[in-house]
Parts: sequence; structure tokens; C-alpha cells
Amino acid sequence: MQKEKTSFTKSAKEEAMNYLGYRDHSVLEVKNRLKQKEYCEHEIEECIKFLEESGFVNDQRYCEAYLRYALGKGKGPLRLRQELLKKGIKEETIQECMKENIDEELLFSNAMKQVNKITGDVAIDKKMLSKLGRRLSYLGYPAELVYRILNQIRGSD
Repeated sequence: MQKEKTSFTKSAKEEAMNYLGYRDHSVLEVKNRLKQKEYCEHEIEECIKFLEESGFVNDQRYCEAYLRYALGKGKGPLRLRQELLKKGIKEETIQECMKENIDEELLFSNAMKQVNKITGDVAIDKKMLSKLGRRLSYLGYPAELVYRILNQIRGSD
């Protein structure tokens, strides 16, 4: 059912601008929001074109900002990639942003922060090592890095 125009109904552009007023969103997120609000396809496409041309939505910029935010939360590159793909960001854009913003040292540092957050003052036994491995994998860190960290912890016992 298409949205009927009344004097109180927002245009798709107004709805999108309001939505973008809270934070940046990907093009797909804006499209989905407008579909949810039952705007017609033609109006949505015109709105998206306007937003892209005006610089209000930009998937490259969104990807970079999301990476900075999520890396700060301790997420790893595998999980970030999946989340960004779900948000409609193209694979090439994700790879380019990750190449520019993520290096091995940063990943190792972030993963170790997660390890320290989990372990605290608790003694690290086999059970804790398993928990650490599962947690780091869940957060999206590559298996090689997880094994490297676990081996380093085992070696420091």
C-alpha cells in the first residue's frame, strides 16, 4: 500500500533528512527506512539520487566512520565485513576502507584489550583459553591472530 499524500505527510526527502539527522546511514539503510514508511519506488530512487548528489549519504564515508566506531568497540575485521555487507556497502568499498584503516598492529592491540577485559585478574587455565578463543572468534578476529594470542598466553604461563 503506497503512502497517500496529505498536507501532514512528509515527503521522502524530508523523511530521509530527518533520519539522517541522528547519524550517518548507508544508502541501503535509507532506502529500507523509506520503504518501511511506504514511499513509492520512484520517489525513493529520486530521493536517494538527491541525497548522493548533495553528499548527505556516501557509503565510502559511512564505511570509514563505521570502521572507526566498531574497531573502538573491539570488533574484528571478519565481523565488520559481514556487518557492512548487511548494511549494503559494496565489497570493494569495504576492502579499500579496511586496507586504509586496519593494520596487524591495531588488530593485535584490539584483540589483546578484549583478552584483558575478559581475564582481568582471573587465572588463565584451559577453560579460560577456550573462552578467549571463542570470544575473539565471535568478535571477528582471524583464526591466525586468535591462535597467535592464545599461544602467546600459553607461553607466558
